[in-house]
Amino acid sequence: MEHITPFLPWIYWILGLFAVLWISSLWIRRIPSGKIAILENVVKSKSIATGRILAEDDEMGVLQRYLKQGWHVIPWPVRRIKYTCAITNVAELAVLKAKDGAALPPNRKFADDPAGNTEDPAQDHHNRFQDAEGFYRHGGIRGIQLRIVTAGPYFFHPELFEVIPISRTVIPPGKVGVVTARDGAPLEAGQNLGKRIDGHDHFQNAAAFIRNGGQGGPQIEILPPGTYNINTEVFGIEIKDALVVPQGKMAVLIAKIGKPLPTGEVCAETPAGDKVFTDAHEFITAGGVQGPQSRMLGAGTTYYNPLAFDFELKDLFAVQPGFVAARISYIGKEPEVQGETPAPPTVLEGQAKDPAATRFNTGGRELHIVGPGYRGLQREVLSPNRYAYNPYAEQLITWPISVRTVEWANPNDKDPSTNYFNQFLIQSNDGQDMRVDVRMTYRVNPEDVPAVLRAFGSPEALEQQVIHPLVENIFRNQVTKSPAINYVQNRDKEVEEAFKEAQARLREYHVQVTALLITNLIPPEKLTAILSAKSLAEQEKDMYAKKEEAQKARITYENRAAEAEQQKSLRQAETDIVVAQNEAKAVQERAKGEAARVELIGRAEATATQVKGEAEASIIEKKGLAAGKGFESQAQALGRDGLALLEVFRRIAEGGTKVVPDIVVGGGTPGGVPGADISGMLSVLVARSLRDQAVSPAAPTQSAAVALSSGAAQTQSDQGQGATLVSGPAASTQGSAA
Repeated sequence: MEHITPFLPWIYWILGLFAVLWISSLWIRRIPSGKIAILENVVKSKSIATGRILAEDDEMGVLQRYLKQGWHVIPWPVRRIKYTCAITNVAELAVLKAKDGAALPPNRKFADDPAGNTEDPAQDHHNRFQDAEGFYRHGGIRGIQLRIVTAGPYFFHPELFEVIPISRTVIPPGKVGVVTARDGAPLEAGQNLGKRIDGHDHFQNAAAFIRNGGQGGPQIEILPPGTYNINTEVFGIEIKDALVVPQGKMAVLIAKIGKPLPTGEVCAETPAGDKVFTDAHEFITAGGVQGPQSRMLGAGTTYYNPLAFDFELKDLFAVQPGFVAARISYIGKEPEVQGETPAPPTVLEGQAKDPAATRFNTGGRELHIVGPGYRGLQREVLSPNRYAYNPYAEQLITWPISVRTVEWANPNDKDPSTNYFNQFLIQSNDGQDMRVDVRMTYRVNPEDVPAVLRAFGSPEALEQQVIHPLVENIFRNQVTKSPAINYVQNRDKEVEEAFKEAQARLREYHVQVTALLITNLIPPEKLTAILSAKSLAEQEKDMYAKKEEAQKARITYENRAAEAEQQKSLRQAETDIVVAQNEAKAVQERAKGEAARVELIGRAEATATQVKGEAEASIIEKKGLAAGKGFESQAQALGRDGLALLEVFRRIAEGGTKVVPDIVVGGGTPGGVPGADISGMLSVLVARSLRDQAVSPAAPTQSAAVALSSGAAQTQSDQGQGATLVSGPAASTQGSAA
């Protein structure tokens, strides 16, 4: 021991340090991120209150308060961390179930949230259930809470709240959400759906729904397509199809809510308003009555409450061309109380006047012809088209307004397209039996259809009860008034009288007769033979008359054809005259044009010649003056003889004249002068040239040359006369050159 005595102080210090570290680890604790620490008082003199599961700070047990992330001082061993747990992450929505708190009120299934306030965060005393002390302190209620929490991380006390994850409610397009509340006030007697409550925002605020008096059970309100944050523990949502009415259809709605349908009624008048079918609350508020509704829904999608309405799809009612539709309304005011209408209810249109049909005026007739707003046979009819037809509210009966045909004929001659009766067998006043086939066409005007429909119900009944007996009566009366042969001979007149009488009598029944014909009249055999002989004679007479008319027509035609031929020749002659006159005029006009052209060309050429001559004369004049001046200068320089000789040689050169003949005969010259023969020859050539020049006008230059040549010739003549020209080829050549 003595050898460790010096180290005892250090040992005590180390042990003390470990003690401090151990005690510090119990008092100072760090809560990691994403965790919470649940605290528990282990040494307290005060016990937890009865019925409570979480203790306050001065009570023994698991505390209401918990520790979040960070460093914390825990007074151990009085208090300790019981355990740590992760915080709660809500993916979409969550419902909380409180394990402790105040008791639920009687008849309630879900807990209100008196300590929370979703509209004012400052009044939310438990911070969305994350403050357990605030939940207790401000009266939080035990059980499943009406209020929900949305997505996010939360610090819920695991000893106080159970977290129930739920999903958002999604109503897809073309669907509706039918809501059933699992809590709320009870429904009243006779009430099928819970009344509408304001402020719950499509059932997303369950606390407001309960607080404002929401009733439990099926709800009158629905959820249209969309996404909602609804507490599905409180509200059951059932997705149903919306009402889709295809093209060419109509929907009759049958209300399951509202006032009871009065006894004797088959259809309820739909209240006014655009939303009575999409908002069942508005339907009830407007006084809607249960049962089939008078108003229908056309093609489209309607978001309605299937708990409030059923529906039936009906085809559109087609009124074909040639028909109208009469309407019998089952709704509206009774005709007996239409005192406000101009016509009193006792006035019935379409009264039958025939004694056989007076039964339709009273007793058997139950419908009045009325105007809009009254029940009964409507005065207005429907023209050809397609109409919304509600069989619960009205009945539509088509009636033909095109021409119908009724025929009385032999059964073997029956036309399947007509209404058929047997032919008439009638006896004339002379006891002859005749068979008569009759065809009648008639129509009923659209405005008269209600009266005829009310009296007879169908075209077939009209024909059976009125048209057939009446037409038969008319023909029997006519035939019995005269002998058979007279009736046959006056057939057209008799038919015309029967037609007029039928028109007058059937007009009382609003029937318009358009034609009445005897299609076949079969007299007795004896009468037939007489009539055949008479007819044959009349036909022969007509044949000869026709032949005579044909001959007359032929003669008339031939005369007119001859006249037409003569007219053709006459017209051709007139045409030839006109053509000849036109051709003569054309020749005359062409001659005038040609003369004018020649005259114009002549004038132009004369003018051109005159101008050209004047120009040439001016040129010649100027050249002559210039040449004269030149000759004067040359004469002064060369002398007259030299100049004349020079001009001679120039002329010879310009004319291409041969100077040396092909044959030259020489001879002596007077005085023996050498070259005298050549000089004489040149003199002769010059003299001939001057003679040729004298034939045509000479220019001043030529005149001067002649003068010089004359002078030279004279000189040469004076010198000698010994030169002699010998005729022959050379002479002719010289002549050509000259």
